[in-house]
Parts: sequence; structure tokens; C-alpha cells
Amino acid sequence: MCREMMRRGEHAEIYTTNVDGNGCLDVPLGTQVNVNGVPVTYFPIAASKYYKISAY
Repeated sequence: MCREMMRRGEHAEIYTTNVDGNGCLDVPLGTQVNVNGVPVTYFPIAASKYYKISAY
């Protein structure tokens, strides 16, 4: 959806955590990276057994 919005001239960015199932993605944290043409910023989590929230 973000790629299509950008194709139409809209600004789009994704902000998400680095959670990947029971583990974490090996991605730079707090820094924008390009994923398939879309700017994505990953943040660490404050882990809990039942829910996860961004540590920022």
C-alpha cells in the first residue's frame, strides 16, 4: 500500500518494532532504512510475555 501511495505522489513511511515471531530482526534500530522502496524505521521493544510495546 505504501509503494502505491508513493507512486501516486503521497508521502508514506512505516514505523514498527523489530519483533519477528519469538525473536527479533537483525535491523538497525531508530534509523530509517529502505525496504522495497519504502522508508521503514524499526524500534526495539519492551518485551512482555503477553504484549509488546515500543521501548521509545
